[in-house]
Amino acid sequence: MNHPKLGHLPLRNRFGRRLLFLFLVCSLLPVAALAFVAFGTVTEQLREASYERLQHDGQTLAAALTERLRVLNNDLEQVAPRTAPCTSAGAEGMPCDGSLVYGLGSLVFVPERGAPLRFFGEADPLPPIDPATRAALDTGSSVLLTVRAGDSSVVYLIRHAAGFSNQHGLLIGVIDADYLWDGSGQNALIPTRELHVFGNGDRALYGTAPVEADRPVPIHADSAATSGRFEWLLAHSPYLAAYTRLRAPASMVIPRWTMVLSEDRAAGEAPLAQIRPPIARVGLLSLGVGV
Repeated sequence: MNHPKLGHLPLRNRFGRRLLFLFLVCSLLPVAALAFVAFGTVTEQLREASYERLQHDGQTLAAALTERLRVLNNDLEQVAPRTAPCTSAGAEGMPCDGSLVYGLGSLVFVPERGAPLRFFGEADPLPPIDPATRAALDTGSSVLLTVRAGDSSVVYLIRHAAGFSNQHGLLIGVIDADYLWDGSGQNALIPTRELHVFGNGDRALYGTAPVEADRPVPIHADSAATSGRFEWLLAHSPYLAAYTRLRAPASMVIPRWTMVLSEDRAAGEAPLAQIRPPIARVGLLSLGVGV
C-alpha cells in the first residue's frame, strides 16, 4: 500500500530545495568566514614575529661588525711609520710582528714625500683620496673607503700617522674580507636566512646569496630611516627582510652602510601547515552536520 505522503518529500519541490540551500549557507558561511579570518590573523602574527626576530638579530650582527672595525682601528692607531720594510733587519714590533694580520690583508705607509713603503700583504692598488676623504683624515679620524673591483669590493682602512724622523703620511690597510663580513664564524646563519650589506651604490658590497635586482627601494641611500622592514625576492623566492644602518665607531668615518638580514617567507610561515588540517576538518564536519 502506497503512503500518500511519500510523493510530497520536501526536497522534491522548489521550496524545500531552497530551504536546504539556505540552511547550508547559514551554517557554513560563518564557519568559513571564521576560518578565513583566523588564517589571516595567524599569518600576520607569524610574519610580525619573523620581522621582529630579523630586526633584533640584524642589529646584533651590525653591532658585531661595528665592534670589529673599532678593534681593528684601535690596533692600527698603535702603528708608527717605519723607514724600512718589515723584511729588513731589526724589524720588530707592530706592524711587523704579525699582530695585524687577523684583520688586514695588507698594510702600506704612503709618506708625504717619497715612495710607498709596504709592510706586509699583496701589492694592492692604492685607493684614490678625494677632498672629502682628505678633510676627514685631517680631523684625526680614520676613514673607511670602499672601492669596487669587478664583482667584489675592496674595503680600505686609512688614517694619518707620524713616526720617526718626521715621517708623516697615511697608513692604508686592506681589511680582510673574512674578518670584516664573517668575523671568523660569528655571523653563522641558519639555512633559511641570508645576509647582505649595501653601500652607497646600488650593488651589494657583500651577500650570502646573489641579488637578482639592484638595491631594494626601502633602503636607498637617501632614505633617512635607520631601520625598517620590507619583502623582496632572492633566487626567485619571497623573503622577509629587516635592515639596519651601521653606526660609525668613535673616531671613524664610514660610508652609509646598510645591513639586510632576510629569511625565507615559507620558513617563517611553516607553522601554518599545522593549522590547515584542523581548519579543513572543521569545515568538513560542519558540512556533514548541515547535510
